[in-house]
Amino acid sequence: MIKAAEKYLGVDVLGKHRLVNYYNANCLPLVDAKRKYRMTYSDNWCAMFTSVVAQQSGLGPDVFPYEVSVMQQLKWAQDNARFTKRVSDVAPGDLILYNWKRNGHCDHVGIVVEVVGDKLKVIEGNKSDTVGYRYVGLPNSQVWGFIKVGPM
Repeated sequence: MIKAAEKYLGVDVLGKHRLVNYYNANCLPLVDAKRKYRMTYSDNWCAMFTSVVAQQSGLGPDVFPYEVSVMQQLKWAQDNARFTKRVSDVAPGDLILYNWKRNGHCDHVGIVVEVVGDKLKVIEGNKSDTVGYRYVGLPNSQVWGFIKVGPM
């Protein structure tokens, strides 16, 4: 998943539009039937980005939360015993959930690239309206937790 995500580093507006189109054509069919939402170019797109790279990496809906809502990704993870708050459980390719406003509502998601002690390297879509890296030190009150991705 990381290699698929890194192809989009620095993506421009047209590249973002291609991601949205790809999601609508290829990922939307993998979303729970009650939750299907067709992305528009003006939507926040961090969760959509994770779904696109998961689909491009061959992950099925049994091991990845295909969704455009970070809160719905969290719900899927909780329902499927794939949510953790322990950084010791985290591996490259897992998702990191943020709560920027510290209000109990997850509002951003990224893909863990590397774990070095209490520091994470993360790649994120919709980071300053492109795809970029973020470096996160832990503990961090804005990190809500993690979603384990892939076969367990």
